[in-house]
Amino acid sequence: MPALIALRRKIRSVRSTRRITNAMKIIAATRVRRSQEALWQLRPYAWRMQDVLRSLASRVRPELHPLLRWPETEQRVDLLVVTADRGLCGAFNHNIVREALRFLHGFPTDTELRLWCIGRKGYEFFRKRRWPIAYVYRDIFHRVDYTVAQTIARRLVEEFVAEQIHAAYVVYNEYKSALVQRVVVERLLPLQRMEFSPVEPPVEYIYEPKPEQIFEALLPKHVVTQVYRILLESQAAEQSARMVAMDMATKNADKVIYKLTLLLNKTRQASITREILEIISGAEALRKARA
Repeated sequence: MPALIALRRKIRSVRSTRRITNAMKIIAATRVRRSQEALWQLRPYAWRMQDVLRSLASRVRPELHPLLRWPETEQRVDLLVVTADRGLCGAFNHNIVREALRFLHGFPTDTELRLWCIGRKGYEFFRKRRWPIAYVYRDIFHRVDYTVAQTIARRLVEEFVAEQIHAAYVVYNEYKSALVQRVVVERLLPLQRMEFSPVEPPVEYIYEPKPEQIFEALLPKHVVTQVYRILLESQAAEQSARMVAMDMATKNADKVIYKLTLLLNKTRQASITREILEIISGAEALRKARA
């Protein structure tokens, strides 16, 4: 009988867990749709702006704007690590942290490396391992706001213009589909220049107004736009990973409930059979004693 009580308790516990994972799957699915809509609206604009500015930057001198300046050596490098604020999303955070470590270990030992931890999970990981952390942004993925991207981008531009850093990279999960997310490492600053074929030299443009004014207006906005896109990419990828993880957890809970229910029925049937045998044996013994 105690075995039956323990099995019933396990079944109730697994059923409670299943209700939680199923609810989390439904919530994540709803948030994925909202994140997808925001991302799909921004992606074409952000990618087109990046292509246009890379093309323009390839046709002008780097001295025209500080954000176009390429250092001789990348001695001071910052890496923006974009993780989630919460767990229960499969290998989402682990993949980002692993790629960030691989990227950091690829620099020479004399390089000054700093981290910008965007998301609680990345901060908790690198803080325990005593990596130099410059800035921390937590609890921003409940609702990604454009003003947060402006704050991050403005601070990044200021430090790059002041030559406190020579290059800035970002590692994040790029949203591909509800089932696929790809870890990406991108350069944010300085702006990557487009390479042309030596056979076909670039066409020279006529600028109106002057190139300096164009880059002064567009380059800071470009950094803000890319940071905002990256935050939306990470948000959509996180919710997709959580939806898939909770769906798998719900299915695993169903399997565990089925196995425990089957074991409960077998144990109960064995208990009933044993009691019947005891009753029959006792009745037989009593009949023989009377005889």
